[in-house]
Amino acid sequence: MSGKILSQISTILLALGMAFLVWIAAVSEEDPLQTKNIQPDIPLQVTPPAETLIIRDEEVVPDTIQVKIRAPQSVWQTLTVNKVKASIDLSPYSAGTHVVPIQVEISDPQAIVEESAPSAITVQFDALATKEMPVSVKILDEAPLGYFNRLPEAKPDSVMVKGSAVDVERVDQVVGKVRINNSKETVKQEVLLIPLDAEGEVVQNITLEPPNSVIAIPIEQRFGYKEVSVKAKLVGQPAPGYWISSISVNPSTVTLVGGPTILENVSGFIDTFEVDILGATEDVIKRVPLDLPPGSSVVADETGSEKTDRSVLVTVGISALAGGRTMQIGVTAQGVSQALKTEISPQVVEVILSGSLPTLNQLNKDDITVIVDLFGLPPGEHRLQLEVISPDEVEVASLIPDTVEVTLTPITGEKTPVPTLSPSPTVTATNTFTASTVITPNAALSETLLIPSTTLTSNAELTQTQKQD
Repeated sequence: MSGKILSQISTILLALGMAFLVWIAAVSEEDPLQTKNIQPDIPLQVTPPAETLIIRDEEVVPDTIQVKIRAPQSVWQTLTVNKVKASIDLSPYSAGTHVVPIQVEISDPQAIVEESAPSAITVQFDALATKEMPVSVKILDEAPLGYFNRLPEAKPDSVMVKGSAVDVERVDQVVGKVRINNSKETVKQEVLLIPLDAEGEVVQNITLEPPNSVIAIPIEQRFGYKEVSVKAKLVGQPAPGYWISSISVNPSTVTLVGGPTILENVSGFIDTFEVDILGATEDVIKRVPLDLPPGSSVVADETGSEKTDRSVLVTVGISALAGGRTMQIGVTAQGVSQALKTEISPQVVEVILSGSLPTLNQLNKDDITVIVDLFGLPPGEHRLQLEVISPDEVEVASLIPDTVEVTLTPITGEKTPVPTLSPSPTVTATNTFTASTVITPNAALSETLLIPSTTLTSNAELTQTQKQD
């Protein structure tokens, strides 16, 4: 009896197992499992090491990792990176080399992490070392001719060097590099400090606190030298209608060398010899000598030698005075059909021009054309934009008005019919004349036609009229 019961239980369990497998297969077919990398990569959350340790090479710790996940298709539709967390804890480790695993967690219970890349990283932990070092200043160029630089000053003048004991020990100096760039006054720059070893190579994996320093380099003029501006001495005036638009001198400053008494009497600039611009209508470019104070000379190069060519290049810009002019111009129609009569209103428009006064004064009405394009237009009234054609030397500032009304009417060409007189009844003919005037768009009388008009009266009507009289 018991054997029979056990046999039945086994059969029931087997049936349940088969049913479960069938259910799993059905569910898998309806919502199949998918295995793939979640996109984008998962950010890696890092717990830093103890304060007494430092990572030898921080680049071994990635910012993100790739995570491969297996989950039903329906889960993938809602699975985002916010449901996946990747982290690494560096706090429990001591100095030395350690393999640290990366932990990945998914908030959705139906999703399983298949693998992560990387799944662990090898980290070298070193004991943290610090030391204070002064800031050294390296000037990369020299002061300009006639000037010199005094000792630079750095604020702060020292920094804290942090890193592994091995790297900190290699640091020989902390340097800030500065360029004077031909400045003739104190140079002040904030520069990034650089840790260097004894060979002048940059020491990597070092932290400087603070990382920057403000470096000031006083620049002063040498004794017996003086920098002065050069002023062009002009004589005469440009031609009427022109003006001096610019003056440039190259070089604009020069350095004088001479005795202290001589240089003290120089007010900060020297003149050139005269530059004649009388009647000029274009730029004047001349090389002219400098009017140097007696006993002084011009320094030419970095060696401090005197300049034999004591001249500068003076460029005087001469430009025409700008102005404006208003002209009344008749509108010209183009593209007129011979089968249409054209009426334009208004026939004359005002064109406001701008440009140089000499050019504007020489313009006449034949130089300006105002056009209205009638090509392909049907009969009727049209509001059309105007186009102005003018010389390149002037600019059309405004057009008043900028549109005109154009009326196009067909030209029929029909003749006035001549009446036919019947022989009876007897009539008396009385002739009268009507003047018909045709006016052109210019409102000028072009043609006057006298067309005879005949009034016919019958005998009966004439007799009736006589009786009434």
